[in-house]
Amino acid sequence: MALTTDTVVCVPGLGGAAFDWDGVVRLLHDDYALVRYERNGLHPTLRGEADRLAEAAAGLPVVVAAHSVAAFHAEAFARLYPDLVCGLVLVDPSNEPRPPRPSRAKEALVRAAGRVLAPFAPLVGPPLRRAVVGRQSASGRDVGPREGIRERYGDPRTLRAAAAELAAYDRMAADLAALRRARPFPDVGLTVLSAPAAPEWRRRHEALARMSPQGRRIEVRPAGHMLHVDFPEVVAEAADELAQGLGRERSLGGR
Repeated sequence: MALTTDTVVCVPGLGGAAFDWDGVVRLLHDDYALVRYERNGLHPTLRGEADRLAEAAAGLPVVVAAHSVAAFHAEAFARLYPDLVCGLVLVDPSNEPRPPRPSRAKEALVRAAGRVLAPFAPLVGPPLRRAVVGRQSASGRDVGPREGIRERYGDPRTLRAAAAELAAYDRMAADLAALRRARPFPDVGLTVLSAPAAPEWRRRHEALARMSPQGRRIEVRPAGHMLHVDFPEVVAEAADELAQGLGRERSLGGR
């Protein structure tokens, strides 16, 4: 019998915000308990983020919808806590099959840059957020709530946290590569949602989907990297299917 759940956990990517999931939450809130949180830890680690997901699961299997670098955390959670995973929806996920070598000097430099910029967050944070999301969105603009953007990205802690996440990227990628050798991926539903990209990036996403016998990759056109903002209905449908134990049946037709 396929595993089912009534809880979906939504995890933002690097520098992302909980409100980026508003569209997905609106579509699912009548049928599911929705958990979303800000990732403002100043010293993120792969194990720490996987443990945070385990805390969000509260002892019961969940579907995790994870954007960008948060796919590292979701995969680590699935490998470390297989009994707590009903399925994963990886939203235009990061994937480093040959992760770069971590550099303590580089990490320290990036964190220092975040500390230097943090006092100027009220001036540079909101426009930086709008510019980045505009480039990564199919619409070419940031549709996030104006007040929410001002409050979150005008906060110096947000800039420091984003810098810390960027500094930790190479180390988390290397830690995930080691975890893949040590722990198998569970036989659970896995949907990889991809924005149109170069062939190499498509191959990386196809490799992610092959981690599970129930895996599949779906290319969403004309989405950008902020796919969950551009097409929340696609993400919500994928999460709903996995929560209802439909991953295996829907994946039998191929990718």
